[in-house]
Amino acid sequence: MPSPLPSTADRNPAHAALHLVPPATSPAHLLDEADDAEFIELLGRFRDSGGLANLAEVASIAATRGRPVPTAAAIAARSLLAFAWQGTWWLPLFQFNLADMSPKPGMQEVLAELSRVFDRVTLSRWFLQSNCSLRGRAPVQVIDVTPDDVVAAARLDRFVAAG
Repeated sequence: MPSPLPSTADRNPAHAALHLVPPATSPAHLLDEADDAEFIELLGRFRDSGGLANLAEVASIAATRGRPVPTAAAIAARSLLAFAWQGTWWLPLFQFNLADMSPKPGMQEVLAELSRVFDRVTLSRWFLQSNCSLRGRAPVQVIDVTPDDVVAAARLDRFVAAG
């Protein structure tokens, strides 16, 4: 039986729009699932910026800091950077101020720009790739210092990706 998850070849934004967001109770049907090699790559590449945590871990950290607990609904709305692997949502921790688990400035704007043109795995990689608009630095390296520049780079990349 074919997998209900999109293949790497199906990561076309036009095709992604045809899929419905799965209910939080059906983790086997999550969209934008990383394969094993992609997960290992992202796990290693995000290590220097705080690493990855699954949704339950992020929710637990947020609860201990008195913050609203991130939910699958927030992920579905693309207000958090996340991708799925083996039926579980994984979130790069760089997007949060770890002291209180609030979103870092600029993250919401970047996600609003790029989630229209990139699937979740590609969007996660975007933060790790050097960007000429950021003088060759990766967005993850500069979002703490110059969030407005990262938003501008995202806007430019959205225009390029959208054609």
